[in-house]
Amino acid sequence: AAAGGMASPIAMLVVALPFEAWWIGASRRAALWGAASAFVAILLQAFAGSVFPFGPAEIAAWHWLLPLAWALTLVPRVAALGSPAGAQLDPATDDRLENIIDAVVLRAGRHGEVLDASAKARTILKLQPELLFGTGLFDRIHLSDRVAYLSALADMRDGASARRLDLRVRLPQNGHSPTADNYRPFSLELMRAEHEDVFTLVLRENDELAGLREELAGAKEAAASAEVAKGRFLAVVSHELRTPLNAIIGFSDMLLHEMFGTFKDPRQKEYVGLVKESGQHLLAVVTSILDVSRIEAGSYATEPEPFRFVEAVEMCQSMMRLQAEAKNIDLQAQIAPDAGEINADRRAVQQILINLVSN
Repeated sequence: AAAGGMASPIAMLVVALPFEAWWIGASRRAALWGAASAFVAILLQAFAGSVFPFGPAEIAAWHWLLPLAWALTLVPRVAALGSPAGAQLDPATDDRLENIIDAVVLRAGRHGEVLDASAKARTILKLQPELLFGTGLFDRIHLSDRVAYLSALADMRDGASARRLDLRVRLPQNGHSPTADNYRPFSLELMRAEHEDVFTLVLRENDELAGLREELAGAKEAAASAEVAKGRFLAVVSHELRTPLNAIIGFSDMLLHEMFGTFKDPRQKEYVGLVKESGQHLLAVVTSILDVSRIEAGSYATEPEPFRFVEAVEMCQSMMRLQAEAKNIDLQAQIAPDAGEINADRRAVQQILINLVSN
């Protein structure tokens, strides 16, 4: 207003407000406040004459020197922003500790806004350090890890000297599918010096967690291979067992029908009957082992049929009597008088009863 209002070349400095606010604050919020201040300054030009005791202002040629001088300050700053990723560091700063350790060192304000980042961001995060300024780091933290990050910042503001947490940071895609999960595990250490509101953040790759993920992937692959091997093993074993079992069942059935002569002792016929029933049950067990794979695959099919429940109980009692006697256990059965026929999978019911009694 003192230099002639909006008609003066000095009015071009209104552009400097949002730019300098962004440069110093390193956040979009600072740039918005600077732009708002510039807009208010333009609106107040109409009232400046009635508020401030300005005399009649004249526009002079030397007024061009002020916006020109500010424009010259932009040249080195814009050149630094536009430098390529592989640009050589200044020899004077190349030996700093933050450029030597294998971690990204950041300086952040009280609310987590990043003020500075070391050059290691180019190699570890595959990002220009300037892209982490302001809320750049926070925007790349996995959504589920942001609460822990904000809690650590709150503890630092409350006086804590250091905090450490594990989090995931999103890295550039590097040609991968846009929908691919490109988050990588990192460990973050927050520290601060006494009587300072600027925090130092050290971001390292979490090699231990990455190794665990690789081990988990290997274990999943091994489990899948074991699942295939188990299926093949069950198929071979079931085939090898069914052949002799069918022979046992067939020959015991021939003996029960006394095709080659009668039994001299009634217990012989009883024992042959037990052999046949046990062989039939063992064949059913082999089939049930294969059913486990079908159950895991969600394709198990039952075969319901009507049969008397007492028959399943008697079969179980006959098979388990000798084991019970060997342990001095008196095995008895009590069945309700109205327990007649049931409609169920006979083999499954018998297996349930045998499992319960054997326990």
